[in-house]
Amino acid sequence: MRNKLFKGVLLLICALNTYHLAFSQSKEELKYKELAEKTRKEIWSWNDAIYKNYHVPEKYEKESSVILYRSIVAKADRRSGGIKSVPYYNHILREAVKIQDKAALDEYSKLSYTQFIDQSRGRKMRNTILGVRIIKPDGKIEDVNVDEAVLLDEDNRKSKKKLAIPGLEVGDVIDYFIWDMNETIGIGTPGNAPFTKQYNTEQESIIFGTATPVLNYRIHFDIQKSFGLSYRLMNGAPDFKVKDKGDSHEMDILITDVPKLPLTLWMSILQQVPCIRLSIGLPSKTFVNVDKEIRAGEIVKVVPGANFQKIVKDAVLHHEGRSAMVKALPSFKAMLRKIKSYRKEHRDADNDELATYAYYLARFYFLYSVNPNDKIVVDFQRNKFQFTDDVFFVAFLSRLLEEAGVMTKFVMAVSKYGPQADQTYTASDYSILLMSTGPSPVFFSSPNMFTEPGIPSYLQGQKASTFSYYKKSTEDDLILPLSTYKDNIKTEKYDISIDPGMESLVFNRVSSIDGAGKESAQRDLLLFEDIYDDERILLKEISFMTGLVEGKRTIKLYTEYKNAFSKARKEREEWMADEVEGEIGIKPKDVTGFKIKSTGMRDRKGKESELNYVSQFKVDGLLKKAGNNYILEVGKIIGGQLEIKNEDRSRNQDIFQPYARTFEYDIAISIPGGYQLEGVDKLNGSVDKGAAAFTTSAKIENGKLYLKVQKIYKNVFDRSSTWGEYLSVLDAANDFQNQKLLLRKS
Repeated sequence: MRNKLFKGVLLLICALNTYHLAFSQSKEELKYKELAEKTRKEIWSWNDAIYKNYHVPEKYEKESSVILYRSIVAKADRRSGGIKSVPYYNHILREAVKIQDKAALDEYSKLSYTQFIDQSRGRKMRNTILGVRIIKPDGKIEDVNVDEAVLLDEDNRKSKKKLAIPGLEVGDVIDYFIWDMNETIGIGTPGNAPFTKQYNTEQESIIFGTATPVLNYRIHFDIQKSFGLSYRLMNGAPDFKVKDKGDSHEMDILITDVPKLPLTLWMSILQQVPCIRLSIGLPSKTFVNVDKEIRAGEIVKVVPGANFQKIVKDAVLHHEGRSAMVKALPSFKAMLRKIKSYRKEHRDADNDELATYAYYLARFYFLYSVNPNDKIVVDFQRNKFQFTDDVFFVAFLSRLLEEAGVMTKFVMAVSKYGPQADQTYTASDYSILLMSTGPSPVFFSSPNMFTEPGIPSYLQGQKASTFSYYKKSTEDDLILPLSTYKDNIKTEKYDISIDPGMESLVFNRVSSIDGAGKESAQRDLLLFEDIYDDERILLKEISFMTGLVEGKRTIKLYTEYKNAFSKARKEREEWMADEVEGEIGIKPKDVTGFKIKSTGMRDRKGKESELNYVSQFKVDGLLKKAGNNYILEVGKIIGGQLEIKNEDRSRNQDIFQPYARTFEYDIAISIPGGYQLEGVDKLNGSVDKGAAAFTTSAKIENGKLYLKVQKIYKNVFDRSSTWGEYLSVLDAANDFQNQKLLLRKS
């Protein structure tokens, strides 16, 4: 859920419930409360002028909300920790927001956040304190009791909570802070892994832009000289003023009147918004910046464009050093035997086909395999499984294929949502793919449960470099291929009738999704039970359920899995109403008949397919009585359309689409006997521009209204000068969404 207080800029990482094994829970809670009270008292007492000025300039009086100040205050130091000193990194975000209308009040009246538990050997590694208060127009201050946060969900690593902000009203200022102490800095936590050996760091990205105007933006770092720091300025970000304080460096920035930006409206933040990226760590042989080792007390400013080749080299060397270890994994030999067997059975298979087979095999072994000792996870949580170390996976796959006699290349590229190539900061800015070297090269990325061979949408169209184990240098450059709006299609087919009571529309729905949008839909809709058998049969693997039912000690576990599958199906049935509401914008009733017709995975012949599913449901509110007649709000059947606010109708930022795509609606509505539809001619229209298009056509035939709607985003990237074309298309879509027909009694 969206972080309502920080508006998506900062993830709230909290660890309020961990405890020392050496103390009882009650003592630890008391200790925490004392620390929280002391911290709140200290932070609320900050005396700088920006924390006392709640005035909004006239030019911002019509804004929904205004950030009066945002402060990021951080300190890195070492403290006594018994035998040796312990490194600490304290980070504080403090922000005050003026609430100026009901929309802002609704947005800030509750805080949803995730609370992570982070401890090691019973010792607390992180500690977070939250403070919230309301400043009334007359200056009265009301503290919010953060202990009243409601627990929504939890597991052994994290919990989700929601904090209501009682008493908040239009005209108030909400003032809050998040204080986070991290003791993990310097304890071996990967910072810049997996590409270089820059460990033991705390990394920050400071973005000078929000969806709300910021009157004062303050940054203050106090870095003890036992630490080193490197940073890069991007996109015109302001630089630090550095003061040498003897045993530490103080680094400060204060800027005023930061304009709001449409950050969530097709932007690439690291390419378009001023920002600073920095790393703070304990210098050692492992704390190496992109071109040099950072020493204690050093502050290194990375020069744009100076380190690209060095980063590439570091990545190659990292792969080279890591690849040899993969052969030691137990699964390696088993997979290698199967690849060689597949090659004997398919003597005409080229390297591209063999590489594709190996990819699916590795995905199955790493993500689909089930062992008796595994925790039972067969619901939507299973869909979150993924291979988190992309570098290791492609190195594993490359070495696996090399042993099978199939040569490959690594492909390195920066995401379109990452920095520009001449502003990269660490090697982690680069994504790594593997490419087959046959007649029709295939690309492979680190998998999740649904990943297919191909280029992820965030890398399509990006400039890339290739390298291999066999030639330790950049071999050549290429532009990664783009998919088109004809490749990425979502289609909704509705066969609609009106119930006899003339109150509800009855939908028979067939949905299909193909291309780049398919994976997210699979994650939302499919269960492990839907996909496991097809994959294992293609790979000639024995079902884990067969092994369980045949084992004397595992027959009980077999029953537990059967029950878990049944529970997961029931939970999905309950969730389908939310899925329908997300599509048409109205809560349905009587959702029945949901069935997956095609998973969008490979079928049992190995051919990739589209995701296809069906369901039936009823919707109220689209048919309204008007005397003896009825008004049919036909435009709302296609669901809500993106509305552009007045302040966003002029745009200076270039447009980064997630991918080119097409939305299609094929609708048939049965006209009840004794009625006729009027106004159908108004449903025909076309707005077709270079960047996007919206077309509709309608006709009545054999007692039915046939309506076709198509919306297309044609390009992945467009200059800001094309924004007017987008507006024309989006306006046309919203105008259609308001279309109504008269169902007149004959």
